[in-house]
Amino acid sequence: MGTNYCVVCRTEEVAQGRILAGFITCLECGKADAKKVKWCVTITSHKGAYGVVRDREMLKCLNKYQPI
Repeated sequence: MGTNYCVVCRTEEVAQGRILAGFITCLECGKADAKKVKWCVTITSHKGAYGVVRDREMLKCLNKYQPI
């Protein structure tokens, strides 16, 4: 199997474990990309699991006090 390089910086090799996990960037470029997310909200439902909301409009729909 050939060497896989990061699609962002094209200089660093991407570890085989990252490739198998579905990542196509090196660790440093991956960290830089992750820092672009400004906020993330986790909500729970009654007797349910946690849910992650990253879209501000969806969050407004979930607020029962938000005027329509």
